[in-house]
Amino acid sequence: MNCSSYDTDETGATLKAGSDRSSPSPALTKHPRTCEYTVQMLCEGLRRGDIFLDTGYQRAAVWNAVMQSRFIDSVFQDMVFAPLVFSVKVVDGRETRVCIDGKQRLLALQLFLRGGLYYRDFEGDKVWYQSRGKKRRTVLADASRQRFLSQKISCIEYDCLSSVEERDIFLRVQAEH
Repeated sequence: MNCSSYDTDETGATLKAGSDRSSPSPALTKHPRTCEYTVQMLCEGLRRGDIFLDTGYQRAAVWNAVMQSRFIDSVFQDMVFAPLVFSVKVVDGRETRVCIDGKQRLLALQLFLRGGLYYRDFEGDKVWYQSRGKKRRTVLADASRQRFLSQKISCIEYDCLSSVEERDIFLRVQAEH
């Protein structure tokens, strides 16, 4: 992966990427790839610090428990929702992802797996991923837990974006919501 912000023209002259004012935003000239990650892979990436959520342009955690719970139900029901958007970088030889769009969804997944959030099942009952020492909680059966961890989440990844390009994509994606 080459993250240089310079290119050459047909004569070999060095050009700074995006220096032509009539050209599209540099971020828009980089072609993203689509992929899928399981809930387990995403949450492990968060736990290891391979996925960064706190950027200067992202909002704080703003979803309330109802919105988070509905998202968890959407994952269980294999419903379609907007893909997570990442900027992939290599830092100290380790591949990392900066979350451009999807912070609220990732926080909901993380909170649910930690036992800090319930969702309502098809009968309307509150169900937790784990009990966290509380005896009266209804928790998922092992098979349901494994199924949840195996659910795939659609993602879009860009390589080598600058922080300016990340913010540009974030603002464009937010304008669509």
